Amino acid sequence: MKAPEEDRRTGGEAAGARIERFVAGDVLTLDGATGRVVRGEAPLVAPEPSEGYETVLRWADETRDFGVRANADTPEDAWRAREQGAEGIGLCRTEHMLSCSPFRVPGVRLAAAQAVLKE
Repeated sequence: MKAPEEDRRTGGEAAGARIERFVAGDVLTLDGATGRVVRGEAPLVAPEPSEGYETVLRWADETRDFGVRANADTPEDAWRAREQGAEGIGLCRTEHMLSCSPFRVPGVRLAAAQAVLKE
């Protein structure tokens, strides 16, 4: 018999819920839309915005009077943000961008050194 799980939203118990135990080091995936926890890695899928979502964004674009910037941890994040309408990057985590390729750090060091030497 499964032990009932406490439903944190209502303070009651969720009928038919299954309790799983996780220990440090276990891989799990959290579905951000449903809150469902899956043991192991779940495949990532690209979001498919609904027509209603697109409508709300269009209304916002028609009335806003400021620019939209995105945060980016990787070059791919920056490209994705621009593809989805961001006008630029507001926060760029360069340490993440540099760690994805061993060839980038020497190039950035060289560019920084050249900038200092020009001064």
